Amino acid sequence: MADDDGPDHESFEALLAWLDPDRDKAWEKYQAIWERLVKIFTWRRCRNVEDLAGEVVKRVTRAVPKVVNIVSDDRAPYFYRVAYNLLLEMSRQEARFSEFQEESGLGGITYPVDPEAVDVYELRLRCLDDCLEQLKAEDREIILAYYQFDQKTKLADRRRLAEELGLSKSALWTRVSRIRSILALCVRVRLDQESQTH
Repeated sequence: MADDDGPDHESFEALLAWLDPDRDKAWEKYQAIWERLVKIFTWRRCRNVEDLAGEVVKRVTRAVPKVVNIVSDDRAPYFYRVAYNLLLEMSRQEARFSEFQEESGLGGITYPVDPEAVDVYELRLRCLDDCLEQLKAEDREIILAYYQFDQKTKLADRRRLAEELGLSKSALWTRVSRIRSILALCVRVRLDQESQTH
């Protein structure tokens, strides 16, 4: 991170050392985490995704001295948990996926005290990502668009989305409900499969 607002050199080196004692391996892990963060924010239709990823890195960097002995050896999920919290802090982002998460059982996760809870969140995120990828392209675009709108303007935005798709508001809601049910079932099945393999 060459950005002036990013972590200083010493702090960034401490972050890399926390990721892995081997400098080359640490850098590889950092790059993989960075790409994943950018992907997460991109999927959420955020603007300035690299700035958001940079904010996550800054927050984790500041937290390293506090969590160095309590986070599991796999550090990556901790970054993704911080990214999730950052999304929750943004009022526009709170509206995105909130209804889907409530109905699918993916929401309502508080900041974990137990580091294993971070792994649970990452597992759920991975399952959701996989299930989104399995949708037809049109259905995926519709569900992503439907839950991306600001809470204050979402009714007008969803009305405009319905018009763009040539659907009535009730028809759009019916289609979104069907897609959401497919996603919820897919996520539950994947979580069950994961629980049986561990």
